[in-house]
Amino acid sequence: MQQIVRCVRSKWCRVAAVVLATGIGGLAHAADLAINPYWFFLIYQVKNTASPVYQVLPQPGGVSFNDANTPMLIPCGVQMFGGQLNVQSAGPDEVYPRVTFELYRSDTNSIIVSHGYYGNVTFDHLDMDISSPLSAGQSEDAGFTPVSKVSDFKQWLYQPKDLPANVPVRMDMAVSGFADSQFTQGVNDPNPSNDVLKIWIMRVCK
Repeated sequence: MQQIVRCVRSKWCRVAAVVLATGIGGLAHAADLAINPYWFFLIYQVKNTASPVYQVLPQPGGVSFNDANTPMLIPCGVQMFGGQLNVQSAGPDEVYPRVTFELYRSDTNSIIVSHGYYGNVTFDHLDMDISSPLSAGQSEDAGFTPVSKVSDFKQWLYQPKDLPANVPVRMDMAVSGFADSQFTQGVNDPNPSNDVLKIWIMRVCK
């Protein structure tokens, strides 16, 4: 089993919109990016002990791994939740991938807003920028940690308490591409149907 990178140094900022970027000579950039649903792993930590690494396989269609009636169960006292995903590119242009994470609670049908570990920030999504550019036919593994109260970056991460007890929560992961390593010039994706993966989780408390 490939070891998971527990935390990825990321640039957290709001994506207002993905616009068509224009390169040298006025040529438009475009790349068909996808998150590989057949190479997806999850892990959590409780009482300072990591769980086994779980490979999760998708339901038919490859968009969602489960549903609100069959969430992945994690302990009430979870300290960290994350995993590893794989981003693929079918090109044609070389781009820098970004994966955006959002959490939705099923009881209120609303997005979860977090204030981080110290309570001095406010965000409703997390952006994970992958520093290695991808060309057509290439892929990149990336560790992700959207929920943690023990990470060095816990100030900017969802907290376990943000996951309501005994309520299914959907985590959406959406990949987008950028023409530059500063992630300021979004590019067009000609096939957005494979940009998003979804998984349901639930923090189980007595």
